[in-house]
Amino acid sequence: MPDWLQRGQNEYGVVLMGAFGILIVAPFERHGVRPLIVVLLGFLLAFAMWTSGVSKYVMGVTLILAVAALASVIINEFRGISRGNEIVFSAVSAALAAASIAVIVRRLSGHLVVSMRTITGALSVYLLLGLFCTYMYVLVGDIRNDGFFAQPGPHSPVTYLYFSFVTLTTVGYGDYSAGSDVGRMMAVIEALVGQLYLVTVVAIVIGNIGRPRQRRDPKDPD
Repeated sequence: MPDWLQRGQNEYGVVLMGAFGILIVAPFERHGVRPLIVVLLGFLLAFAMWTSGVSKYVMGVTLILAVAALASVIINEFRGISRGNEIVFSAVSAALAAASIAVIVRRLSGHLVVSMRTITGALSVYLLLGLFCTYMYVLVGDIRNDGFFAQPGPHSPVTYLYFSFVTLTTVGYGDYSAGSDVGRMMAVIEALVGQLYLVTVVAIVIGNIGRPRQRRDPKDPD
């Protein structure tokens, strides 16, 4: 077995490439590929847990839940497009992305030496954060009768993806905006997290590559 396939190797390059793959197929989610998106998100979660060294018991329980989520999406796909189906898909996708973020962040926080694997893990979290917010926006748009955006619809999946990453990177073109207070606050939170993540976490990780981390003595004052 190759080293990168062994458990606990922190090979987040696979997760990073998988996240880019989702960005490619996500705009076509309304054309019968939503189960594929859930499969990709489930694979990223499973691989992130495997390469992070998560216990096999936790992995097993998580995979069972992921398979159940995929089954619900597939069943709804055969039933045709409806508001309930959209809610199930966006909720499942957001949950899988959030779980992957949690797994990677937990593992990276324990890295004693900053390496390229740490950097790819940090970048993977950044992309997954954009995907998580994308599906949260879709979820809010599906739940609200007047949708998510202030601009009249209908809005394609790529519109939500575009809005999320424009907000995450704080580019702010202004062609789309949230139409409710809930949506506006979600956009504010994503923009703040995205900006702070880049200028603090990613910058510190890159600036300290190859340097060992110093463990803090719990007896030291704050």
